[in-house]
Amino acid sequence: MKRFLDIIVAGPLLLLALPIGSVIAVVLAFTGEGEIFYAQPRIGRHGRRFRLLKFVTMVKDSPNIGTGTVTVPNDPRVLPVGRFLRKTKLNELPQLWNVLRDDMSLVGPRPLAPQDFAYYSPEIQREIVKVQPGLTGVGSIVFRDEEEVLAAPVIMPGAMTRLMACPPTCGGAAAVVVSEAFARRHGLSAPVWIDAQAMTTDGTSTFAAHDMMRVVGYDMAKAAARQVYDAAGIGPEDVDVVELHDCFAQNELITYEALGLCPEGGGAKFVADGDNSYGGKYVTNPSGGLLSKGHPLGATGLAQCYELVSQLRGTAEKRQVEGARVALQHNLGLGGAAVVTLYRAE
Repeated sequence: MKRFLDIIVAGPLLLLALPIGSVIAVVLAFTGEGEIFYAQPRIGRHGRRFRLLKFVTMVKDSPNIGTGTVTVPNDPRVLPVGRFLRKTKLNELPQLWNVLRDDMSLVGPRPLAPQDFAYYSPEIQREIVKVQPGLTGVGSIVFRDEEEVLAAPVIMPGAMTRLMACPPTCGGAAAVVVSEAFARRHGLSAPVWIDAQAMTTDGTSTFAAHDMMRVVGYDMAKAAARQVYDAAGIGPEDVDVVELHDCFAQNELITYEALGLCPEGGGAKFVADGDNSYGGKYVTNPSGGLLSKGHPLGATGLAQCYELVSQLRGTAEKRQVEGARVALQHNLGLGGAAVVTLYRAE
């Protein structure tokens, strides 16, 4: 059915786009460098490679010049008419031909270039190629202009832009914690146990080390995690799913390391290997985390708790981590305390 819809929608759209496409081709022929179409290798469904078509918007060999495949604000490699085509997304029109050829669908995740596909672990790659890539999707709509993303307002020079910070939101939450006897008496099934919990506060290293990582809670989280692992008699390798306090993009990376999910300094490789998500060593923030759903301060901890309890009960639906038995929660408040909790399914 999806393939049928792709054909009956993309076909007429391509015919309707022919007049404007012809005008673009003429303009490029006279104002560009003599080329009209740009064909870039991409990875499709089942790992099949294809050539993604676009109208030319940059000078020849631009991937090997300057910032490579990343376009920066006022990029000198962009042709004069290319700026208009990129802003209006008219440069994507030739991809309707890719849809008709069954290289892509109208809706789906954007296809990856081979060099980007290679960053993922084999497990993640197998998941990626199960899906037909698309002309547009949620990511393409929300982050439709990479220059706008790169030009996001700076919050802290050299360290953070606005899009690296979670949105503060309003909200509330409540949870009922009961004893084993109460659960038995009321016929409650699928209990989830708290195996260990620890809270740590700022130490001398927070300020004496003159290290931003320490200021934002690295040592507190590391100490709390160590206490929890020792109390439960397990190690980070025994954890299946994690909800951690990703108030800022940088906090997520350093918390991977503080919780022992990867070696210190190994956060970037941990992400590049796909070990922080489905198909990797751990699934972190299956709820979407604070960067996705916002941070209602006091309610955040219970939201994490709810997600992990749902995972251990097997009721997380499409977010479900297969076979999840042990879950780790990390919550943080600067100024300063960190709480780490270990949950276990019966």
